[in-house]
Amino acid sequence: MRTYSSSHLVLNGDLNHHATLYAGRTVDWMVEAAFNCAAQEHGIPDELICLKVDEIICKQPVEAGDVFIISARVVRASGSSIVVHVEATTQMSRLSCVEGYITFISWDSRSRTSKPHRLKLDETADARETETRARAAKFKQK
Repeated sequence: MRTYSSSHLVLNGDLNHHATLYAGRTVDWMVEAAFNCAAQEHGIPDELICLKVDEIICKQPVEAGDVFIISARVVRASGSSIVVHVEATTQMSRLSCVEGYITFISWDSRSRTSKPHRLKLDETADARETETRARAAKFKQK
């Protein structure tokens, strides 16, 4: 699957009491990036709803003035669920600072029930994609 990227300049208003990027803002940006990825792959954004956020791991602090770069890729697609792996780096360090998985479901607004999507995963491109798909397999829709 294709990787989608977005970026945000970290401003003072994005910081917590430790003067690093606030976790709530981090998750907000990562859900937005994951939705963008899922919507482009699915093709019908109005049919997608964020179901849950899994395993967000903050690895490195991010400071004001840095550019927070998020990469998102669909790593699991079955039934009505679409799991997107998100990983963020910073422009300054280029180190992975936050990583996680976000699950969306395809939704029928008329019947108010989930419905199957038409996404099919392609072959994995590398060992990292194989690893993220294996980790995503444990995030079942509940």
